[in-house]
Amino acid sequence: MGDELPRDLEALADAARSSPSAAGPAMAALLAASRERVYRWALVRTGDPDDADDVAQEVSMTLHRRLDQFGGRSRFSTWLYRLAANAAAELHRRGRRRSEVHGLASDETVTAALDERIAGLADRRIADAVRGFFATLPDRQRDLVDLVDLQGYTAAQAAEMLEIEPATARTHLFRGRRALRERLLETYPTLREDR
Repeated sequence: MGDELPRDLEALADAARSSPSAAGPAMAALLAASRERVYRWALVRTGDPDDADDVAQEVSMTLHRRLDQFGGRSRFSTWLYRLAANAAAELHRRGRRRSEVHGLASDETVTAALDERIAGLADRRIADAVRGFFATLPDRQRDLVDLVDLQGYTAAQAAEMLEIEPATARTHLFRGRRALRERLLETYPTLREDR
C-alpha cells in the first residue's frame, strides 16, 4: 500500500522531511521510532533514568522543530545521536542532574543489553561487577563500548556519531574493552584461561 510508513529510521526521516505536515503520521512515526534509541543513548551518558527521559523529551521537541535543518550530509542516526549528546551535555551544564551516579543505572534497556553480552557468565556477581566496571569507564570509552559492543554499530559508524576519527574511535574502544577485561580478571582471577 502507498500509505504504509517505512520502518527504517533513515527512511522514516526522509518520509517526515518530505511530508507536507509537520504533525503528520510520518513525523509521529519518526518520533516514536527514535525515542527509545535516544533514551538509551542518554541513559549511557547521564546514568540516570529521569535525566535520560528529560533528554529524550528535549530531543523529540528539537527533532519536531528542526527536522528541516537536517541536511542529509550524514546519516540521520548520526545527526540524531549528536542531538542526544548535545542535549545530555546541556542538561549536565545546567546542573539539573538529580544526583551523581557512580554506578550504571539499573534501567531495563541497558541492563538487558549488558546481560545479553555476559549471558554466558554463570555467576550473577560477575554480571553485576561488569555493569559496575562499565559505569567507571571514561565517557568516550563507555560511549564506544555501548555503541559498538552493545548496540551493534561498526567502529566507523560510532566514530561518525561521536564526530571523531575512526582510528581514535578504535583506540578508545580497545582501551575500554581492555579496561573492562582487566578489572574483571583482577576481581575474578579464576576466569583467566590457563594458556
